[in-house]
Amino acid sequence: MSFTTRSQRESLLAWTIVALAIVQVLVMFLPNLGVGQTVAVRAEAVRTPLTPAGWAFAIWAVIYLWSFLYAVYQLLPGQRYDAILAVIRLPSAIVFALNALWVVAAQLTGLSFVTVLIAAAELLLLIVVLFNIQPDAFVLTKRRRAFIHWPFLLFTGWISLALFANISSFLAFINIRLFGLGETGAAAVLLLCACTLCIGVQRQLRGAILYALPVVWGCVAIAAANVQHGPHYWMAALAVLAAAGVAWFTYWTRARSTRLRNSPWRG
Repeated sequence: MSFTTRSQRESLLAWTIVALAIVQVLVMFLPNLGVGQTVAVRAEAVRTPLTPAGWAFAIWAVIYLWSFLYAVYQLLPGQRYDAILAVIRLPSAIVFALNALWVVAAQLTGLSFVTVLIAAAELLLLIVVLFNIQPDAFVLTKRRRAFIHWPFLLFTGWISLALFANISSFLAFINIRLFGLGETGAAAVLLLCACTLCIGVQRQLRGAILYALPVVWGCVAIAAANVQHGPHYWMAALAVLAAAGVAWFTYWTRARSTRLRNSPWRG
């Protein structure tokens, strides 16, 4: 009886993940049905020096596609009782649900305190997912890494930066200056906070390239936007330095991790 119940529960959760992976894409088209405004329009209404150039959001196409591939992979009969998937299924399902909820909230109310809270919860769960995969990351087959690990690296990297951009937009929306700073100064502080978080996560991930890529991509897009819309050249320069810093730390951490794994003195 317990086996049947467990099988049914795992099957239901696996199918729920597939459904939510699709829903998080479909809700983006609600404005086409007259419900709310697109996220792009909402973001433009509260543009700050931490808002990336519009082309940066093309990364969502890759994130959504890879999320769907993960959803299909974990549904396969051979993966039903996989130990790693058993741990990450529930938080990954909640991540997809929160992402869909964030899109709907942004479309209806703009980049508000609600969207900040949702993004923060989403990032926390993404980190939980990654840290549950991380102990086995180096022994997974390439196929399993591609379907289980890599999509969440990309997803987490982007949200790590997007959360702080959301905070910047929310502060602009309610016209509050962070620590009494001007808009550009507040954006610079938030960018440094984002990079500090990314470096902390990257330290635990031991230099994961797919985590760093969306962060670097976003920082470059922030630099481009500050040149185009400001121009805030010093903010653009800071964003470029942030991208370079994250890239360098990723390289250094990855090289150090490789040396430690290959060391004959490793315990």
